[in-house]
Amino acid sequence: MVKDSQKGITKSIGIVSLGTFTSRILGYVRDVLIANRFGASTISDAFFIAWRIPNSLRELLGEGALSAAFIPIFTEYFKTKDKKQAWRLASLILNGLLIISMLITLLGIIFAPLIITIIAPGFLGKDTFSLTVTLNRIMFPFTIFICLAALVMGILNSCQRFALPAFAPAVLNLCLILSIFFLCPKFHQPILGLSIGLLIGGLFQLIVQIPPLIKEKMEYRLIVDLFDPGVKRIILLMIPRTIGAAVTQFNIFISNLLASFLASGSISSLFYANRLVHFPLAMFGIATGTVLFPTMSRQVVDGNLDGLKKTLAFGLKMVILTCLPAAIGLMVLGKPIIRLLFEHGHFDIFATNMTYLTLFFYAVGLLGFASLYVIVPAFYSQQDTLTPVKTGMISATANIIFSLLLMRPLEQGGLTLSLSLAGYLNASLLLIKLRQKIGPLGLKQIFQFFLKVFFASILMGIFCLLIMLIEIGVFYQVVTGIIGGLTVLFLCCKWLKIEELGSLLKLFKRG
Repeated sequence: MVKDSQKGITKSIGIVSLGTFTSRILGYVRDVLIANRFGASTISDAFFIAWRIPNSLRELLGEGALSAAFIPIFTEYFKTKDKKQAWRLASLILNGLLIISMLITLLGIIFAPLIITIIAPGFLGKDTFSLTVTLNRIMFPFTIFICLAALVMGILNSCQRFALPAFAPAVLNLCLILSIFFLCPKFHQPILGLSIGLLIGGLFQLIVQIPPLIKEKMEYRLIVDLFDPGVKRIILLMIPRTIGAAVTQFNIFISNLLASFLASGSISSLFYANRLVHFPLAMFGIATGTVLFPTMSRQVVDGNLDGLKKTLAFGLKMVILTCLPAAIGLMVLGKPIIRLLFEHGHFDIFATNMTYLTLFFYAVGLLGFASLYVIVPAFYSQQDTLTPVKTGMISATANIIFSLLLMRPLEQGGLTLSLSLAGYLNASLLLIKLRQKIGPLGLKQIFQFFLKVFFASILMGIFCLLIMLIEIGVFYQVVTGIIGGLTVLFLCCKWLKIEELGSLLKLFKRG
């Protein structure tokens, strides 16, 4: 990958990271308000379980399986065919997704009690069961809007438009925040207002992405053709990717299922810990993968495997440089961060301790999770959606075994440690398979880079730990720990001559 290409990728990552940062900040405001209003309780557990279902369908139908299959084929059409054929393919997929998501939504509303019984058996016999069913029925149409929004994002990313799709999720979070103030007070059960806010937010997340499509002069047509060659290719690629996405959701399902048998609030602690881990994961891991996927797809179409390897190495180094320090930072500063963000209203010290235990072991796997967002697109760009399914099934099996072994001694922390271990196992297996597929990946140099960043991150962690020992209040612990820790990290990286630090700094300047 030439330097100009690397600069373009870095600039795009900066744009996506800024959009993600904005969305995550609003997301944390949303989470703080939810925690303050509902705490880590059975009511919040009901909301998060009900939300999990349409969110999982988004991964299966929208930004997961369909995007993985659609982007390489759509990119190929743009490179080798005329634009009219590419836009016709996009129309066919959009219309097909609309029909499928509407059908699934109808079935979901009808069979909501059975669905909740399956995914959260620990709620059976509890008052929250009927509430969870009601919330799930309200939220199910969210599936339609969010799946279409995810596909539109894939179309725009293929056209090298990253800005507005990256900011679109912020609209969803804004709608949820507003619903807490304006909709929740209007209901006897306030959590119902939050569910309606989710529905409105999903609709607007789709609507705000329409203008860039118009600027791209998309020629939308109201057509359906399951026998179109492009559609058939996408469906064939989707089948293993859908299974793979189902495996990922199965891991989450297992964690929530087992958590429903633990102490009240365990599911909520999983959610809040997940939100904290997903801040650096989304800003750096997912943002990097989002930008690299179309680039890798173009390199494969051009037959440029050397460029693909360099793009992969660059992406892995970027997530190591960002997510490894973030993981250690969360492990050390996690408790004061949770106290600062969430310990208000009904969210008490017990909920803080429960969430920190969950967060600590979740952070262990942050680098593994982030690496998957860079490694997996290398397979998808080659229209190989089967290999990640095979490794995903192995890691899912390992996750179940780890969870059953660790949930009793570590409670909900054992569940997140299991996810972390399974994530590293999956990433390792994929790298082995990728090396067999396209040859040496430069893993020795990447590992040497990892050791440098790990050493710098440990020194940063020691500094943050010393700050934790000083009685200066939660706010000052967090602010001093983050600013001081980043300063120590920066100085150590300069001392160790980590050249990629320059690319990272440019990313923030451009973002």
